[in-house]
Amino acid sequence: MTGIASVARHEAGHAVASLACGVLVTCVVVTSEAGASVTAHAPGKRDPMVDGIIAWAGSVAEGVDWINEDD
Repeated sequence: MTGIASVARHEAGHAVASLACGVLVTCVVVTSEAGASVTAHAPGKRDPMVDGIIAWAGSVAEGVDWINEDD
């Protein structure tokens, strides 16, 4: 998948992971192949592990295979 559909899938991955981790998603915007964002809010201090999961979820949603056996 390429283009804006790929960008949308990537951002959706961030949004779904956010919701699954209990982080409220208030907005997802895909403006072009180069511009997109997810706006989320979690009261208090966020767990770095949750932030990592949310960040990684974009690539996972795209089906990017960048993990090797050493990771």
